[in-house]
Amino acid sequence: LIAVAVLVAPLVLGAIAALFLRGSHRAALALGVTVLGFATAVVAARTVVQSTGPDVVAVWPGSGLSLVWLGLAGALVLGFATLGRRSVVPGLVAAVTLVVLALPLVSAAVAGSTAVRATTDSSLPGLVVAEAATDPAVGTLVLRAADDGSLSADVERGAGRTLEQVSTVDSTIGPLSDTETRVAELAGNVSSRSGLDATDDLRALGVSYVLLATPAGDAEAAVHDRARAALDDDPVFTAVGQTEAGLLWRFVGSDDLVAQVAGPGNLDDPGRAGVLAAQALVFALTLLLAIPTGGLAARSRPLPAYREPVVAPDARPADADEPRPEHDDRGTPAYLDEPTGQVVEAASFGDIPQAGERRAGDDGEGDDVASASAADRGVDSDGRTDDDSRRTDGQA
Repeated sequence: LIAVAVLVAPLVLGAIAALFLRGSHRAALALGVTVLGFATAVVAARTVVQSTGPDVVAVWPGSGLSLVWLGLAGALVLGFATLGRRSVVPGLVAAVTLVVLALPLVSAAVAGSTAVRATTDSSLPGLVVAEAATDPAVGTLVLRAADDGSLSADVERGAGRTLEQVSTVDSTIGPLSDTETRVAELAGNVSSRSGLDATDDLRALGVSYVLLATPAGDAEAAVHDRARAALDDDPVFTAVGQTEAGLLWRFVGSDDLVAQVAGPGNLDDPGRAGVLAAQALVFALTLLLAIPTGGLAARSRPLPAYREPVVAPDARPADADEPRPEHDDRGTPAYLDEPTGQVVEAASFGDIPQAGERRAGDDGEGDDVASASAADRGVDSDGRTDDDSRRTDGQA
């Protein structure tokens, strides 16, 4: 127990630490699932719905524990997601912890140390199994002594009851049915020297054999010996002998048995019908949630109106203050020069001279010549040309 607590501690601490990191509201939801699963497991372990002889059987808490692990793992993953690159080391620690926790479960199945093991082919004697091959409805009254002095009784059909034939609804604690009441009365009559003739009950239940299981200890031996003595003295039974499952007797009137008792049906009472209705509802909801609806929703939305793409001009305004960056790869596209009829090649902005920029090999000597030529043409300092040759001196 201490080793398990030490191994689980990193997971719990990591999940709690996720509450103090970015995105803590999602971690809070995951831890809420953990608390819900823990509460479910506790309630399930304290809920008794059936019994096996004098022992009561509680609901399996595995479903709630699965929610606990799901919530812890979810909070842990959400916490790691906020750490970024720093989540490598905590993630490795959590992964190693999970592997170490899973090793006992994996190795138990290989080593054969699990609590659930395979039994023999049948819990009934070989004679009964052989007869069940030709008559699957053959009935066997199985009596088992308990350590509290009681005797449990059950009627098994064919080669014996298997796991898939066990129904929790059928074995749930509640009022006894008519068949269960008759079986209990028959077991009390044949296991004690009551002097009552049990022939009618044996025929009504379709019982051909009576099996008295081997006692597990000294506490059950007294009840076992008393039932054995009563069966040996009952004239309606013939002793078959000791078998691998216990002592076996045969009903002398089993050759002409006609009446057979059918097993309980799923619609015999409102409780069974309610369970079936609940299972059908869960199945229907699961089926509806499994249907993909994303593509249907996308196709049902109207298509947007078609719009022409807006292309921004490549050239900047003449009054732009900032020069174009050298890494700008837009440039001017190729075009046809109408006066010459030649195609001008495309040029990038890096090849286009900018304002105030000199070309390669230009030392600036031509600036004065250009200024003189501009003065001869009557270009003022603002770049405007005085082309009105008709203006005379003194004319406004």
